[in-house]
Amino acid sequence: MSVRKLRGGHAVMLVVDRTEYVAGLQHLAGRQMGAEDGPPAWKCPRESHLTLQFVGRDLTHRQAGDMIAAAIEMLPVPIILTGETEVFGTSKGTYLVALVEKTGRLQQCRDLLRSRLEDLGLPTRDDFEWRPHVTLLEAPPRTQLQLLERCAPEEVRCHQLEIKYGERRMLVDL
Repeated sequence: MSVRKLRGGHAVMLVVDRTEYVAGLQHLAGRQMGAEDGPPAWKCPRESHLTLQFVGRDLTHRQAGDMIAAAIEMLPVPIILTGETEVFGTSKGTYLVALVEKTGRLQQCRDLLRSRLEDLGLPTRDDFEWRPHVTLLEAPPRTQLQLLERCAPEEVRCHQLEIKYGERRMLVDL
């Protein structure tokens, strides 16, 4: 008997509350890069999130259910945007990101999630070093993006969890 899988990536993310600070950073990124009326391949995400853990690709329905069960017990956690930006590049695209301070509370939240996932036999391998960030602008691979001027740090709340399983997404209030 073949097991049906949910195709695509699976991840657990904190949804970043859309504050004036976050909206302002996204506006500056879009304006500076010309994304508002510039190349259509460039885009500013409508919703901001911080990926706590990428879980893998093509999980079974049971594994996706286990991932959801492991994540929904989380509590709200504030994040601190450092006021600095950086450019990340992958084979899928180039990203202008706002860096997030790796606080003890944020690291503890991630470690607890990873532990729960591992207890359920789900993958927690990271392809990249975990550098918490919020994406401000997405562009095609190898695009030259400019950093924004440094601004003051800001604490931002995360009151929802987004669980991506294949093409589906679930929002959970924390």
